[in-house]
Amino acid sequence: MKLKLFFSSIFFIFLSSLVFAQSVTQIVLPNKVYIGDRAEVRLIFRSDMVMTPFDDSSSVSLDAEFFSFFASECAVENVVLEHTGVEYSLVISFVPWKTGEIDFPSFDLGSLISFSKKNDSAPVYYIDVQPIPVLSLAEKIGASSFCPPQPPLLMPGTIWFIAGIAVILLFLLSLAVYTFIRLPLAIQLFRAFTNHYSMSRNSKCALKYLRKLAKNSKKISDDANFCEQIQKILRNFMEKRFAFTMTVLSTSELEQAFSELYSLVDDETIKQLFDDFVGLFSRIDYIRFSCHENTVLSEEERENLIKTATTLVSGFDTAVIQ
Repeated sequence: MKLKLFFSSIFFIFLSSLVFAQSVTQIVLPNKVYIGDRAEVRLIFRSDMVMTPFDDSSSVSLDAEFFSFFASECAVENVVLEHTGVEYSLVISFVPWKTGEIDFPSFDLGSLISFSKKNDSAPVYYIDVQPIPVLSLAEKIGASSFCPPQPPLLMPGTIWFIAGIAVILLFLLSLAVYTFIRLPLAIQLFRAFTNHYSMSRNSKCALKYLRKLAKNSKKISDDANFCEQIQKILRNFMEKRFAFTMTVLSTSELEQAFSELYSLVDDETIKQLFDDFVGLFSRIDYIRFSCHENTVLSEEERENLIKTATTLVSGFDTAVIQ
């Protein structure tokens, strides 16, 4: 009697498990799941038990955090329980992280509902999810080997930018070589420019002082003082013009110094200017150091002295520049 009861129990359990296994329909979308793809598994079953209040709607969202323990295999993004009468559908949306098979452990749907809705009145109903195969991307694209390494991507216009930089560098290099080759000529031109500027500035200063002296001529009553200022202006001008000391030389010494310059100058105009310069200084020395009454200068004579000095300065400036 006991033996019959034992075999009857085993048969009942086997029949119950068979009925339970056949009462759940599993659908996986898409049919082939690849790693990193978003997929869903839909579990359809029938039950007379009321799983959870649906609030006049045919579906209810459940908390996906219930499957957080399974995060190493996949990420469960969304869980929805739908029903139509006594037919229920549990939809689990997930993203697989690894290839192989994803095997959700058997879980109690009532625990999932209680976890999501904070309701302990949900009935116990175990769900067993069949293993879901996850394929690799290599199978998806049909690759049988690793792709060869690709060169780094270039931004649009990079080649033109590099070419432009190369052209600029080549131009600068050519300019540097040309400058190095022509450097002596460049130095010579620079020295000529600075010398011309210095002489021009010297002439302008001398002419400026002579005009100022002519303007203040009536304020200077002493003829010797007037002539001394003319000599001072001309000595400073000639000293800077020919780069030799003239401020301490007498008129006779100036004549000797100019005679030494004659051998270095071929321009007859400059030689004549030297002679006129010595003649003007001789006339001025006579006025400065003479005590006769006839040495008193009229206003016209003063103007003639200023005009002669101005002509000498302009003459030396023009002759040297040419």
